[in-house]
Amino acid sequence: MVRYVVFFLCFQTSSLVASEIVKHQSPSARATAIEKWAAVAEVCRNLHNFNSVLEITSAFMSSSIYRLKKTWEKVSKQVSGQLYSTSHAIIVTPKTSARSVF
Repeated sequence: MVRYVVFFLCFQTSSLVASEIVKHQSPSARATAIEKWAAVAEVCRNLHNFNSVLEITSAFMSSSIYRLKKTWEKVSKQVSGQLYSTSHAIIVTPKTSARSVF
């Protein structure tokens, strides 16, 4: 039961992020929403709230957001690079520990 509740809460956050992005009509408004959520992910990373970072980045990787090519073209290169580094900084391989990544 506990695993189901944790999964549901994680799914709920990712769905919120995705719906907040998709509700905008224009690609530039969607790009602005992506940039704002990327800033939230960066704040969460600085606060060591890695679960929220994973939830936000998983929303960006969902098919409804990932396929928005015109929107991603309007996202600034700085934010795109920040998203890449944030999402890859929290991935821990078997050879590293969480402390050595940060």
